[in-house]
Amino acid sequence: MAPEATPKSMLCWNEELQPEITEEQWEFCCGQLTELSPNYKLRLIHFKYLHRFYKTPINLRKMGLRETDECWRCGSVSASFLHIAWSCPRLKGYWSQIFVSVNQIVGRSDVPSPLLGLLGYVRDTPPTMRRLHALLLLFAKRRVAIHWGRQRVPMVRDWLADVTYGHTLLTTFWDLMPAASRPRDIWDPFVSWAREHRSSRLGGDTLSE
Repeated sequence: MAPEATPKSMLCWNEELQPEITEEQWEFCCGQLTELSPNYKLRLIHFKYLHRFYKTPINLRKMGLRETDECWRCGSVSASFLHIAWSCPRLKGYWSQIFVSVNQIVGRSDVPSPLLGLLGYVRDTPPTMRRLHALLLLFAKRRVAIHWGRQRVPMVRDWLADVTYGHTLLTTFWDLMPAASRPRDIWDPFVSWAREHRSSRLGGDTLSE
C-alpha cells in the first residue's frame, strides 16, 4: 500500500496549482508509488516530487544557505517549487517538447500541465497505456531533478537516453517475473516511436544549454 500523503504536502501544492488538486487526484498520484515501477529509485523520485523534498531558492534563503531567493536559471525572485520544476521560462522549451513526444508515443493530445508532468496524474489515459505514460513523464521530471540547483537546463535527448535505458532495465526485470504477472508489451509504443524518430533531430539542437 502506498504511504499516505501528508495533508501539508497537498496544501503546499495547492498554494501554487491552479486549479487546485482534488483529494481524488491526490490519492491517485500517491497510489502511483506502487504502480509505476519495481525500481525503488524511480519510486523515490516520484515520492520526492509529491512531498516537495527538493529545496527551492526560497527554502535555502530561509535556511540561511543562500543570500537571495532568485531562480538559479532565470534570476526571477521568489522562485518557488513550481517555478523551479515547471514554470521557469528556461524550462518552457523542455516541457513543451517532452509533451509533444509523449503525446505522440501514447496517442494523446494533452496540454502541458504540472498535474501531469510533475504529479503523474494519468488517470484519464486508457489503462493499457497508463503505466507507460506515467513512466515517460517520470523520466522527464527525473531529468529536472538531476539539474536541480544548476543553471543548465535538461535536454530532451538526455530524457530519450534515460527512457531507452529504463526500457532495457525494466524489461529485464519483468522477464524474471512469472509470465502471468508480467506487464504485457507496455513498451511497444515507445519502441515503435523511437525507431521511427531515430534519425530525426530531437531536443538537443533546439534547446538552449
